[in-house]
Amino acid sequence: MGGRTKIDTVGNHYFLQFVIQYGIILVGMGIFFITELFVLPRTARHFLINDPSISKPFKEHEIVPTTLCLVLSLGVPTVVCLAVCLAQRGHLSRDSNMPLPVSLSPAAMSSNAVFAFRAPANSGDSTVHVFHCSMVQLWLATALMAGTTNILKLLIGNLRPDFLARCKPQVPPGTPTSTLLTIKSCAMVNSIVYEGFKSTPSGHSSFICCGMAFLFQWLGTFLPTKRRWVHRAWCPVLAVLVMWSRVIDGRHHWYDVVFGCALGVTAHVIAARAMK
Repeated sequence: MGGRTKIDTVGNHYFLQFVIQYGIILVGMGIFFITELFVLPRTARHFLINDPSISKPFKEHEIVPTTLCLVLSLGVPTVVCLAVCLAQRGHLSRDSNMPLPVSLSPAAMSSNAVFAFRAPANSGDSTVHVFHCSMVQLWLATALMAGTTNILKLLIGNLRPDFLARCKPQVPPGTPTSTLLTIKSCAMVNSIVYEGFKSTPSGHSSFICCGMAFLFQWLGTFLPTKRRWVHRAWCPVLAVLVMWSRVIDGRHHWYDVVFGCALGVTAHVIAARAMK
């Protein structure tokens, strides 16, 4: 945030720079967990028993399970950032020509700096500071994206492509196929059915695109090579593969993953600007 007042960053005052970011992260992740675990989606949407758009089979085993998606979206960027920071430890110093937010000189605190936060004045090694700022940015983007994605899922209440297989609607013989059904027609209303109302936007797509957008930009900033694009081209490829897996699994429509991707990238852009 360009207009931020610079403060003395010795000792505990260092973390005061990040109070707003920490707060947003806690609120965003709090909203995510509450809406994920305790709030039911909107279930007022009607459906037809022969609607082909929601007639895909229900697969118990996903190509990219939720746990793996979280590892790819958060774990991989964290490990890569840590590895690069440690490998470039000698270059992430106050004497480095790299535009890092670690020097106390006025020039380094200009708009050309990577982050607008100052390292502890008594620290000669800026590796920890750079890594910390990077993680704050990653988690800030994740919190914004996760909270927004879940709120939209609950409000929109769109049906997943495998909804009929989840619902197993029970209708009297001879019921016209044009009859609009509701959740009351389902054989059993349980968590699997409720999850069937959370198609839009795709959470997997939001997470992976947020994490890979962050890592793509981060590697472009900190990799010590002119051919940075070669070493980070896998980021968008991985994001597309995860997105496509959601369509193949019948968990999401194509527009769900596109919507989720847009949310993830937007959250990254907002977080990146907030750290400058």
